[in-house]
Amino acid sequence: MFSRSKLGIVLAAFLLPGSLSAQAGEDALASSLDSILGLTVNAAARHDQASREAPASVTIMTSEDILRFGYQTVGEVLGGLPGFYNTYDRNYLYAGVRGFSRPGEYNNRVLLLVDGNPFNEPFWGYGAVGTDLALPLEVVDRIEIIRGPGSALYGNNAMLAVVNLITKKGRDLPGFRTIGRLGSLGEVQGSVSLGKEFVGGSDLVLVGYGFRSEGEAIRFREFAEDEEDGVVRGMDWDRALGFRGVLRITDFYISVLGSYRKKAIPTAPWGTLFDVLSFSSDRRLAVEGVLERSLAPGRTLALRGFVNRFEENGSYPYDPEGVGEWRERSRSQWAGLEVRHTWDISGGHRLILAGEARRIWEASYSALDNSGLLNRIDQPFNIFSGLVQDEFHLGQRLLFTGGLRVDKVGGRDVELSPRFALVAQPTGRLTVKLLYGSAFRAPNRYELFYVDEGRHGPSTALESERLETLEVVVEQRIGGPLVGTLSLYQTELEGFIDLDYDEVRKETFFTNLQGARALGTEVGLLARHRSGSSARLTYGYVLAEDLEYDMDLSNSPKHLARAALSGPALRGVRPALEVRYDGARWTVYETRTDSFLLTNLIFSLAEGSGGFTGGLAIKNLLDEKYQLPGGWEHLQEGIPQRGRTFHLWFGLGF
Repeated sequence: MFSRSKLGIVLAAFLLPGSLSAQAGEDALASSLDSILGLTVNAAARHDQASREAPASVTIMTSEDILRFGYQTVGEVLGGLPGFYNTYDRNYLYAGVRGFSRPGEYNNRVLLLVDGNPFNEPFWGYGAVGTDLALPLEVVDRIEIIRGPGSALYGNNAMLAVVNLITKKGRDLPGFRTIGRLGSLGEVQGSVSLGKEFVGGSDLVLVGYGFRSEGEAIRFREFAEDEEDGVVRGMDWDRALGFRGVLRITDFYISVLGSYRKKAIPTAPWGTLFDVLSFSSDRRLAVEGVLERSLAPGRTLALRGFVNRFEENGSYPYDPEGVGEWRERSRSQWAGLEVRHTWDISGGHRLILAGEARRIWEASYSALDNSGLLNRIDQPFNIFSGLVQDEFHLGQRLLFTGGLRVDKVGGRDVELSPRFALVAQPTGRLTVKLLYGSAFRAPNRYELFYVDEGRHGPSTALESERLETLEVVVEQRIGGPLVGTLSLYQTELEGFIDLDYDEVRKETFFTNLQGARALGTEVGLLARHRSGSSARLTYGYVLAEDLEYDMDLSNSPKHLARAALSGPALRGVRPALEVRYDGARWTVYETRTDSFLLTNLIFSLAEGSGGFTGGLAIKNLLDEKYQLPGGWEHLQEGIPQRGRTFHLWFGLGF
């Protein structure tokens, strides 16, 4: 458990420089707040609009915020925001949202976008937010986080949140830049980028990325017996490579993103041999082209075409005298075309019509061991979608947004996803949002068709999950220097898909449970000074219940508190402090992991005249010992997490 006295010393040391220099006045702070509150968001309504007018609960993380707090992955960014929390099973990083993070879900209820292009693959519904994304955050301009159901705009998988990474353009990355990182777990990370804006407005970005980590020795008490100490060594390593290229020519752009990641798995999941190497690997290639043209004043047509490929491989050792090494491979290949028409009927009235067709021509899975092929799945399918969204002002201070999306996923029934939002700004200081949204998630190919004889049985008649959320968001400027936020929400999830256990067959299987309900609130304070000092303080409470068994959901902390403080630069060095508190969580074994408090201390250098930048991050400064819940595949009730680590980075641009 954490020491409050240690935390007090850290806070005092951090805040002292700011108290000596923060005398620039309230007007400066208000001016800086205006720049933050005026940020635009695209993912909430499929067009740029002020975040205060967006028909959703929105947070925007800028590239400055990402650098200042030393974030390395999208999951790290999300874990510090209101309503979000992380789970790490020493293989993949998961993002929980407002009480929901089901074991084994592979982030399939959160939709990940890169420049508006959906990145969840179709076999598992998997969305990468850890090192598996292999996209350096140095080339991300901002991250738009949209809480709540997003199926009215994006269809499948946009259940709990939509996360949109907006990458930088060539003009934002002029010339050649390189950034290197070193970490205390044998981490070596590097990225190189080339950005160029040409005469006439054309724009080019090229990015290369590499990462490796040796990991750490981990003790699992569940495997400590007789003369064994339960410690695994050299089996927590991580490797990743990635590249990104974007070419923009007037109203057309084409982008390519490729990644490869291989991760050792030290937890001995699914009954594999302990202290014997297991690993998973992921490969991704995504190509997207977008053409956007003005048809007439106030009317725009956008065409988006894309081709994607994703492959996952795993190797899991069992008894050498039995099945030996068990191997799996899944591969998905898909392409699609979207047409979107935006019509500004009048100054306060905008209509959006869109349609999309997607062909998944391969959604395959195979498993084999020393005896040969055990299981083979290949279930291609199509998705057809259409949406309409209407926005209009009811006077100068009231904006109504209504939308409806229709999705046909494979041979399943048609899914309807409506949304309604009323955004009122009765004064220049107060914004009130009344939000309703519905979302769905069709069962993926893994949930529908996976069978492992003697371990996992077939699923029968799985229906789509349905989710509805009602939310009230209030944003109030308090005396100029501060902005306070309040959210109240209720989420109902019907027929959610989860693992169950058949006592007769002694097998797990997927089924539609009765449902789940989450009631919660989030409160926060935001302040920012033009000197660069900032503060974000948030607290969230959620009660998430499993209605099938009349109990709290597993892996669902009731309490989440976050503090992110950044001080003024002193001699070119800017300090930042992040504190995260997560409440206790139930495990799938009906035990609980303890609450914990993480403290991260970061020092970053502003980019100098020579283009040099750098920084030092100390993660888990107080060396908190804590665990996070595992899944059904783990013998461990809780997975030990990392203690204190150090990260040093340095960059040069010219």
